[in-house]
Amino acid sequence: MAERDRRAEQIVGDAMRVAADAVSDTCDIAVGHRVVPGPNVPALVDISKDAEMIVVGCRGLGGVQGLLLGSVSSGLCAIRTAR
Repeated sequence: MAERDRRAEQIVGDAMRVAADAVSDTCDIAVGHRVVPGPNVPALVDISKDAEMIVVGCRGLGGVQGLLLGSVSSGLCAIRTAR
């Protein structure tokens, strides 16, 4: 569990640096993060109810590589389409 937590902190830190660098010279764009326990898709749906946009990425940790959409992206699209 400790290794997973360290890896999660590294991934979040890397993502925050990339996002901050990308918006540093543009208009006021707030960049933040939140770590939420639980199944990915329901947790993302819950915390993004008031969001204008949600961005998810792929870390290539699944067994099948090269897919257009990963399981989380597909799950979010399915829920959004159903509404």
